Amino acid sequence: MDSVVMLKRSALSLVVIAFLSGCSSKKVADAPKNENKSAQRELVVLAGPAACGKGTVANKAKDILGFITVSTGDVLRQNVGQETDLGKKAKPIMEKGELVPDTLINDMVQDWLIQQATGTQPIILDGYPRTIGQAQALIAMLKDPKNAAYHLRVVRFTVSEKEVVDRIAYRVVCSNKVCQKVYSLKSLPPKVAGICDVCGGKLIKRKDDTEEVVRKRYTDYMKTEAEILAFFKSQGVEITEISAAQPMDQVFAAFKTAVIPA
Repeated sequence: MDSVVMLKRSALSLVVIAFLSGCSSKKVADAPKNENKSAQRELVVLAGPAACGKGTVANKAKDILGFITVSTGDVLRQNVGQETDLGKKAKPIMEKGELVPDTLINDMVQDWLIQQATGTQPIILDGYPRTIGQAQALIAMLKDPKNAAYHLRVVRFTVSEKEVVDRIAYRVVCSNKVCQKVYSLKSLPPKVAGICDVCGGKLIKRKDDTEEVVRKRYTDYMKTEAEILAFFKSQGVEITEISAAQPMDQVFAAFKTAVIPA
């Protein structure tokens, strides 16, 4: 009798072990494939009208979170300063005070992204894309295998037309056409009054920073932004909206939550 009981217990143990092994194997086999987006490098586009605080957020992300920040002005200065082929094409256009064509800007951004592709720090694109053509070019760039490591997301800062008009009343800009860094005499003043922190150029008030012009620019920007965001949405790009009417500390906290995985 004891032998029979022991045999039954042994058989039962084998069944239990086999069942558990089968469950374990099934769990592994049925697990969804991990796309591991967190392993990709965050590429963040900041959207929002002039004076919404994009530049301030970008600088804070760089200083506090270790982000790399780049603007079209940065890539233009880099290419002109290094006298690249693209820089040589852009320099005379900039010296005339004219807008550099999208094709040149796109090529510079593409080169810059490829140069940065082996890094790990998240990147902020400040002020790019500005047009639907640039947005389409950016999506095309990210389909290039050389840029496969990037995960694109958009953070949009919302602010009313009235708030923009009030903020621009305090805005000054570097007169150096190659620099053109923007300051707020109210919330982001230069270290030395009237002098640019970056290049030492003279800070001036833009002649077109009048209320009438600012309101028109705001309206025009919102139309272009709507087109760009609709395109990004159609491409499956994640878009997060943050109210820029809040104090900057709250705006930045919301930004941090949006771009850094929990």
